[in-house]
Amino acid sequence: MLIDNKNYLRFRNRKLLQIMNQHEALFHNNDDCVVETSKSGSPTLKRRDKSGNYIYVHSRYNPEREAAVLVSRLDEMDQYDHVIFIGIGLGYAVQTLAAEYPQLKISVFEPDLQVLNAFLSTQRLGEFCPDQLDSLIVDEQQLGILFEQIVDKRERCYFFVLPYYEKQYREQIDTWMSRLKTMLFNTKVQVVARNFFQRTVIINAMHNLPKVLTTPNIFQDTDSAAFEGKTAILVSAGPSLNEEFDNLRRIKKKGLAYIFSVGSSINALINHDIYPDAFWSYDASEKNQIVNQIVKDKGITSIPMIFGDCIGYGAIENYPGPLLHMILKQNPLSHELLSRLDGRPVLGVNDAASIAIVTLQALMQLKFRTIILVGQNLGYRDHHMYASGISYDHMKEKLSDAEIPDKRMVASVDGGQIVSNAGFDLMRQQFERYIQMNPHVQVINTTKGGAAIKGADFVPLDRVIATQLDKQTVAPDWIKGNPNYDIDKVSIKLAKLAAHADELKRMVGQLERLLDKLDEAAHHSSDNQIRKKFDQLDRLMHSIERNKYYLAVISTMIGGAIDYIKKTNGELIKSEDVRAKAETIVREYPKLVNALNGSMERIAPSFESLPEAIKNL
Repeated sequence: MLIDNKNYLRFRNRKLLQIMNQHEALFHNNDDCVVETSKSGSPTLKRRDKSGNYIYVHSRYNPEREAAVLVSRLDEMDQYDHVIFIGIGLGYAVQTLAAEYPQLKISVFEPDLQVLNAFLSTQRLGEFCPDQLDSLIVDEQQLGILFEQIVDKRERCYFFVLPYYEKQYREQIDTWMSRLKTMLFNTKVQVVARNFFQRTVIINAMHNLPKVLTTPNIFQDTDSAAFEGKTAILVSAGPSLNEEFDNLRRIKKKGLAYIFSVGSSINALINHDIYPDAFWSYDASEKNQIVNQIVKDKGITSIPMIFGDCIGYGAIENYPGPLLHMILKQNPLSHELLSRLDGRPVLGVNDAASIAIVTLQALMQLKFRTIILVGQNLGYRDHHMYASGISYDHMKEKLSDAEIPDKRMVASVDGGQIVSNAGFDLMRQQFERYIQMNPHVQVINTTKGGAAIKGADFVPLDRVIATQLDKQTVAPDWIKGNPNYDIDKVSIKLAKLAAHADELKRMVGQLERLLDKLDEAAHHSSDNQIRKKFDQLDRLMHSIERNKYYLAVISTMIGGAIDYIKKTNGELIKSEDVRAKAETIVREYPKLVNALNGSMERIAPSFESLPEAIKNL
């Protein structure tokens, strides 16, 4: 290794230097990795493979021209923020790409220490893409950390794999790519879900508030003794539910366990004359009301519905059965407005990838001793996603291979594999996390042909009935309870929020005017005067972000715009060019202003109608 590189790594990447020093004996008197002169006169590199033959990492004739050809094949690189090189070789492709796309951040993962040593013995790191090289890493743990950073920063990432590494590391590359893809998908699912949640949750919460105030909180206003230490059956809508109707009918008839339906399974159960002890629902979408339409159409009054406070409000309108509710912790409006007459804090559950996972949390919080999963396939069975008796106009009952999104194979309960997708896989991971967090609760997976869920042993339902469900346990009056919220305080808090809403509107107007002044200062004022405008902007943004109406209502609706501004601010911190900073702020901050004004305008009718609705309770 060049002495300049040792000095460079000593100050900038001490961990890598330690790794290279630990393997120094590997590099001496070793002809497995050889630097030689190419036909063009530039250094090139060859590496001995497992069979003892040399393979060239770069062209043996002209490695620089080869790198130029590889980079010339790239297209639309302007859409990316970050390029990850799998393999560096002697750095030709990295240098060529950096020169062609100076705006891109570059990271390099070199899995072969001998190749990296050849690079560090040839190139000086201090002169190697100094403004763009972000990371130089050598082990998979560091690669995982890099992936997490990319996901956290929402960077658009491109993988550049040298041809040599495609051949020598094909399986490993597939694993690395799959890992990042899964992380990005999970983030995308969360972001998409959150963006949808942001657009609808507050409007739903406002429409549902009168119903929340006048119905029992499942965690605090019902008899806890009805659930503690008992068994609950969580029935989902997967295709394996088809095999369990007789078993569920027997359990229901004898009251051997609570049967709780989640999501679309309510349709299959009712179509097979099984009325669950309760139906749980929380989806914020307008389509969610379709799920329980069968209860309304049949006028069934004996199935309680436990709804999330942010549920699409059409789902609870005219529901014929008893209603109870649960508070989602991600709903800031409920936490701002609600307080209990008995002085206890309001309890709730976390949002999750599905109602089944939300309900699993709830049942654990209600201190059930055993939770039995039924119809929780987390995948497809004979290309079906739902049990029979469940059909929607907007969704096919049977999908072809090509119609299954983000298809993947996962371990099944019988030791084989089943067809799943990234969304189901995320749900499985969340199931496993809550099971791991609650080791005192026994979770049994009875789903035949379903995905294996770590921590939930697979036991067929008929065997569970024979060995564990031997007596009647369902309390007949468990739904009885009275709401305990302080409605007078809600009215007082609403009046205060209205004042904060007026103040927020005034401050957003100030923000617009300040951006106009900053735009003018960027072209006509001194750097010091521009910096004063930056200070004014920081103080105003701090006041906006502390405003109670912003925190309880608007922040949830504009999370995407806030994330974008934070990312912009993070990039601005690195810049010392005052005028360039000002121009960036003037260009990007109006997106936040538009989001604030649009959200305030959109929510105003719902918010302004709330005081009267609460007064009439």
